[in-house]
Amino acid sequence: MITVMDYRPLVSIIIPVYKGANYMRIAIDSALAQTYENTEVIVVNDGSPDDGASEEIALSYGDRIRYFKKENGGCASALNFGISKMRGEWFSWLSHDDVYEHNKIERELACVTANQLNPHNTIISCEAKIIDENGEEISHPSAKDIGFYSSDSFVKRVLFGSSLNGCGLLIPKDVICRVGEFSAGLKFILDKEYWIRAALSGADLYRIGNEQLVMNRVHRAQVTVREAGSYAEETAKVADALFDKVVSDGRTEVIKDFYVYSVINKQRELGKRYKGELRSRDAFGIKLAMYAGILRMKKQLRGIAAKLYWKIVRNRKNG
Repeated sequence: MITVMDYRPLVSIIIPVYKGANYMRIAIDSALAQTYENTEVIVVNDGSPDDGASEEIALSYGDRIRYFKKENGGCASALNFGISKMRGEWFSWLSHDDVYEHNKIERELACVTANQLNPHNTIISCEAKIIDENGEEISHPSAKDIGFYSSDSFVKRVLFGSSLNGCGLLIPKDVICRVGEFSAGLKFILDKEYWIRAALSGADLYRIGNEQLVMNRVHRAQVTVREAGSYAEETAKVADALFDKVVSDGRTEVIKDFYVYSVINKQRELGKRYKGELRSRDAFGIKLAMYAGILRMKKQLRGIAAKLYWKIVRNRKNG
């Protein structure tokens, strides 16, 4: 039995930085201020073209952090580089413009011991606050689900549930070794694509959705804000690329989930391929098709509601 007293694994907090001079000091300070002390903070400068501003900030911390600089390759590339340098048993991602609550790591590790979770195969997930450029909280709806998801239910949670906050996760190094690197060709859903691969690999998930242990900053310089129009295209590309793996895994219920996902995301040809596979297993029926159609309509309605909500929030802040 794992107890809090004897379970003190090293946690590697990896901070990828690209033109991060505006916010990265706040992020690094929050990583160093963790109440759980057995951590290392790795800062990876992803070729920031800012006349050395990001590097100057990083170097000012001396040996309190481990600092690396590489040629620009994108967020996934920087994360992969950081992971290759980590010494810890757990990986925790912190974007240079986000902030950890002081007890983020401690609370997530406490879940491992309190719930007797497998420390080699369970990803821990918390909720996040949304803050603006000035650090002021922006009210927003969020999931508050709590508890354990086995790998199959983890797949369903990633595909159909609210998004899992990348900086809110704590991931065992053993899972990373099995799943492999983040996909360097992705900008918008590199996190979701990785969670899907982790779930398909057999990893489990534990949610502490009632605790907001991370603060995500929303600002205009973010790639997801500047280039949001390419999100759907990347989602379709990832779903198509996963087809062979999903089918080869052989889990019929998971194949059903991906069929529904293809319908929701309007991927007709991919949906036909999944339908054909399910029919070959005598596992496709009208109820499944209707269910997929209903979820597609719900997603469209949620999308409209989300746009209206954030429009109202922006108008209030600008007013």
